[in-house]
Amino acid sequence: MLRELTIQNFIIIDRISVQFDEGLNIITGETGAGKSIIIEAINLALGKKLKNGRNVIKHNKAVIELVFDVDLSRLRFAGNYTGSLNEGLLVITREIYPSGKSISKLNGEMITQSDLRVLTEELIDVHGQYMHQALLDESTHIETIDRYGAAALEADFTAVREAARAHEAVVARMRKLEDSGDEAVLKALKFEARELSRVKIDLEKDQEMLLIYERLSHQEELMTHLEAALSLIDDDQGTLRTLHDLKRHLMGAESHDADFTPLMQRVDSAMIELSDIRDELRSKQSDYEFDPDTFREIEDRYNTLSLLMKKYGMDLEAVAAYEKDLLDKIEALEDRDRKLVELREREAVLYDAYHLAATALSAGRKAIFDDFKAQVMKETQSLNLTGIRFDADFRLKTDGDRPRVGPGGFDDIRFLLSANPGVAPLPLKTVASGGEISRIMLGIKIALSRVDPIDTMIFDEIDTGISGHTAHQVALKMGTLSHHKQLVVITHLPQIAAAANRHFKIEKLEGLSQLIPLDPEAAQQEVARMLSGDRLTQVALDNARHLITQMQG
Repeated sequence: MLRELTIQNFIIIDRISVQFDEGLNIITGETGAGKSIIIEAINLALGKKLKNGRNVIKHNKAVIELVFDVDLSRLRFAGNYTGSLNEGLLVITREIYPSGKSISKLNGEMITQSDLRVLTEELIDVHGQYMHQALLDESTHIETIDRYGAAALEADFTAVREAARAHEAVVARMRKLEDSGDEAVLKALKFEARELSRVKIDLEKDQEMLLIYERLSHQEELMTHLEAALSLIDDDQGTLRTLHDLKRHLMGAESHDADFTPLMQRVDSAMIELSDIRDELRSKQSDYEFDPDTFREIEDRYNTLSLLMKKYGMDLEAVAAYEKDLLDKIEALEDRDRKLVELREREAVLYDAYHLAATALSAGRKAIFDDFKAQVMKETQSLNLTGIRFDADFRLKTDGDRPRVGPGGFDDIRFLLSANPGVAPLPLKTVASGGEISRIMLGIKIALSRVDPIDTMIFDEIDTGISGHTAHQVALKMGTLSHHKQLVVITHLPQIAAAANRHFKIEKLEGLSQLIPLDPEAAQQEVARMLSGDRLTQVALDNARHLITQMQG
């Protein structure tokens, strides 16, 4: 249950801090005193998106804090959350800054808005002002039935979700194959593949050939340098002849001075090394002698490969890889028809499985609705809404000529209402008045509360469009509901206020809203004010005392 609410620096609230009790907590006050601001603040703390932070903060930052006392064993969220849950005392805080940015915390630790919403959906149900108009939105009707039958329909929902997921996976593969089956694409791929196949790339041999061509294409320049080098070594005036003469002179010097022996030995070594160089250069020279026809073949191959690499903007290795990729794509496309046949057969089997599961879910929903309808009719009759007929129209969502595939099945549900006996039910949004809508919504909320584990419910002006005996019946219903749920109710009706276990009054003092807990005497005076206006008379006080005794007796 919701134990405490604290709001600081939010719109016209400087600071409010209140403790709620079990049972029926009532908030009353004049129009404009700030009742709707409290609901807005609670919604923000629960993870609602902030529209404009600059308009809700007077200075520094706004802080909204909710303290819940819960049984953790009942929370699905508790099984997946890794942070501290403080043994069932949950403190939810939202801090909103002037920039419009905000952060949320759970027991002092940062929590994402998505995680926060998952958690708070299990803690509290807020029915805000005008929210009963959401009942006119037909897209919410199936959600209401599914919420009411969540436990009974869980296995059917699981079967439908799994069947829909398997079917969608096959459909996605089919679409991918169909999209890749463009004949023009296949024709273009085959054209490129034929062009590359004619070249017959042999990566290892062709890369070696490219190196050979690079060398042979500069043969004339290479031969000129080789001949010049050999001439410098081996001519009559070449380096080798010069070294022979040098050795001869050193030998003459050695005959007179042995110190020249090492020098003569170094010259010998140089002559040997130079002779080796000469022999190797002669061998290289013979390597560059080739048949012109052979060179033309190599040159033709080089030109073919060069044009190919230039066209595709790739080196030879990348071109070879591209050719392989082309062949793989062509094979996949040519195999497409066979695969499509297999996938279409698989899709038909999976659709049948989905349809079977969705049909079972639909039947389950119809059975659930029969029980739900009986509960809503029972509650609305006790709310002085007699003679009506509440029903639903189950229709198929379709894709083409067959029921639609989706994780929620193929049902499209809208609520129907007949306000007069003998008149066929029509869509709720076309026939229900404001007072009827608010009571039907209350009936739905009460019916849901019997199967919903949520402990706390907040109602903001659920009494719209009702008065007199109907108001009395609504107040009794609120009192009954508060025996097993904690209720926080904002109301203008004295009958509902008189049923309070705890009464708060919101009023504006010096332009700021204050939420004041009322003791029994002050609560009686507030009910009297609601009955007779600002002027309190003894008659009004007596009427208020009688009404409180009646509603709480």
